[in-house]
Amino acid sequence: MNARRQYLEEVGKEYNRADKKGRSRLLNEAEKRTGLNRKYLIRVLNHPLRPGPRKRRKRRVEYGAAVVTALIEVWDIFEQPCGQRMESVLRSELDRLRKLGELRCSNAVAGQLRKISARTIDRVLGREKRIRHLRRNRNPNVQRLIYQKVPVKVAAEWDTSEVGNVQVDFVAHCGRSTGGDYIHTISAVDIATNWWEGQAIAVRSQRTAKEGLSQKDLRGATACTRTSVCPRSG
Repeated sequence: MNARRQYLEEVGKEYNRADKKGRSRLLNEAEKRTGLNRKYLIRVLNHPLRPGPRKRRKRRVEYGAAVVTALIEVWDIFEQPCGQRMESVLRSELDRLRKLGELRCSNAVAGQLRKISARTIDRVLGREKRIRHLRRNRNPNVQRLIYQKVPVKVAAEWDTSEVGNVQVDFVAHCGRSTGGDYIHTISAVDIATNWWEGQAIAVRSQRTAKEGLSQKDLRGATACTRTSVCPRSG
């Protein structure tokens, strides 16, 4: 693009001094070299490009403070998902949140939230992520040795009809903030029978988790462990 612009600037100087035949010859040569349309070349050569970078047009603000505030509130309710997930959440869950009183906004704001794109969501939430320092650089290779020592079985390898395959979740009763100490519930579900057992622990640590599992006698079960956060439980 830069080379083509420089070429047209030089041709334009000669084009302005040339007669009718000379202009036709210059247009034929410029059309062959640049591949541009002849009518476009006539317009460009008659009005040379201005030197220097073009001024970027300022983006029109489409989503105001009310939309951003409501978007952040929904984003917190669903544990700060990415823009693509937030887009589907807003399409499917916005009306239910308003009906339950979890989100209070006008119909105009709700309409804007339904049509906002995933890319715009990430751009709008960029400032909030920087304020909260939510940039997460996760490298799964950092703890490779630990992963090799812990036996992991994916869902496709499970025999769901066999009793004893237990899914264990840590449910955090932390409310809106994960700062400080708060109660966790060790939730264990047998996949085959749907039998559920729960045990509350004061602080999530290796010792308290081991004690909680020992009280429920889940040490011999084949377990898949994950963490769940309950944002509205206090």
